[in-house]
Amino acid sequence: MRRSGVIFILSLMLTGCLGHDNEPLSKEHTAPENTEEKTASNQKVSSEVTPVKLTSYAERAGLKLDSPLQDPMEVNTGFTLSGELRDVPKTDSPVYIWVKVIPKAIIDDLDDENFHYYIPIEDGKFSTQVNMHHGAGDYQVSILIPSSKKEEADQYYDGAKFTVKNKDQEIGRDILYHELAFVNGLTITTPEKGMITSDDGTFALKGRVGNPSPGEELVVEMYKGEESELVVLPLYDGYFEEQIPLYLGKGRHHIKLFTLYKEDDNYYETASFFIDNQSDIDFAEFQKSELYLASGVALEEPSLHKEALIDEAIYPISGKVVPEAPLSSDVDYVIATVVLLDEELEANYLIPVENGRFSGEAYFRFGPGEYEVIFSIPDVEKGDDPSAYHYQPIAHFTHTVADVPDHRDLLPSWGIQSEHPAIKQWAEELTTGKKDDRSKAKAIYRFVAQHIAYDVDKAEQNTFRADDSALSALESGTGVCQDYAYLATALLRAANIKAHYVTGEAVERHAWVEAFINGEWIEMDPTWGAGYVENNTFYPAYTEVYFDPDPELLAETHTRTGIIY
Repeated sequence: MRRSGVIFILSLMLTGCLGHDNEPLSKEHTAPENTEEKTASNQKVSSEVTPVKLTSYAERAGLKLDSPLQDPMEVNTGFTLSGELRDVPKTDSPVYIWVKVIPKAIIDDLDDENFHYYIPIEDGKFSTQVNMHHGAGDYQVSILIPSSKKEEADQYYDGAKFTVKNKDQEIGRDILYHELAFVNGLTITTPEKGMITSDDGTFALKGRVGNPSPGEELVVEMYKGEESELVVLPLYDGYFEEQIPLYLGKGRHHIKLFTLYKEDDNYYETASFFIDNQSDIDFAEFQKSELYLASGVALEEPSLHKEALIDEAIYPISGKVVPEAPLSSDVDYVIATVVLLDEELEANYLIPVENGRFSGEAYFRFGPGEYEVIFSIPDVEKGDDPSAYHYQPIAHFTHTVADVPDHRDLLPSWGIQSEHPAIKQWAEELTTGKKDDRSKAKAIYRFVAQHIAYDVDKAEQNTFRADDSALSALESGTGVCQDYAYLATALLRAANIKAHYVTGEAVERHAWVEAFINGEWIEMDPTWGAGYVENNTFYPAYTEVYFDPDPELLAETHTRTGIIY
């Protein structure tokens, strides 16, 4: 497949831990004493069957099996394993019976051959349902019991072995939990079984990790043949819930979950299950940085299971900011940057956060191609210059976009709300009755130059805001060069005239506009056309000199450095 890994944020913590079979914390040992097998004591056994036999170590430890009672035994999928253990280790930690289930015939496309259960011992008793995880066939079931000696903590000894014949062809697999799952308090409520089918190429994962450390996450690794993919989920008060794509395509996926073992600060496999993916949907590649969790940003749209192929220009964006996250107080807006990779063209979209939520749109404005959508948050540590906006990426999606028109010069962008109803209404009022695009553009130039009063204080004190825009300039009637350019560009685009916000210098950093009129690009500077500043006071003095001026004349005072879509 096209990916080697989805998430970058694990680095040192996962070194040597992911991608390998997990070794349980407990260790299996052979009892040092005589291990001659004896019949399980105090059990009623028919003379027609062979009873389950216990090792001498199990006899001395007081192991008693209530079920099963015979060896071999026939079942349909599973059986109840229950009993008592007299000599239970004295510890504040949970104590378990360890059960291994080993099929005698291996199913080739299931790469997890053996299965095991850890059954809690409570008041000396234990009980659970044990299922034969590979379908029909013969299995060997081994019961291992914990040592009761203090110096042998986490050591297990053979207690009993018996054969189970499963008559059910269907694979009735449970979720496999390693012992560390119980140590870390991992519980999975969805899925409920260890072998499920997905018809839409995704699966729901829901559950909880007990007492997580700050910044702890749940690592989900999926395998299919030689391919693998990684997804990392945040924990909110220990809970996790996500609809996760099966990135490796159609076929059987082996899903492994890794949680943090606090004793050595590494992540280890703690549970696993299988999913048979019936769908061939290709999902968008999703990557996120270390800042994603710290920011508190939780994207709802696009979601993890956003498809890779897009055939619409509008890209809806929504989500929330989790207030408990360390950087959440700094996230008053989210920036989406849409990049056409082949041409290295980009456009930015500012989405405000209000009451902990955000919602807006970005656009695939450059036509068909390979795109990257980058999500960023404000970088407050680089905020020395209020007139410059610094932001840092937290996540991105990669998409193939098809069947969309190239409207790079007409669609909205950061500060240029050409689709807003108020902007569209003014554009219609200003251009109604005008015979051609040139006269429409001049009417817009005149309106902007006369509507906005130059804000000397804003220019002198650098009181810029990230949400300065065409709409705010229209509503306030004040602004500086960027605000004149925002409003003029938005009105021109709303009037279906291609336009750009131009960046450059005119004595100092400056912004003006260019529009596509009668087959050519013309420039206009509504700021310079509005009046002049003298003794820190703005004096309105409208002029059309700066509407489509002679290019050589304009070049004497204006030096352009680029355009903003």
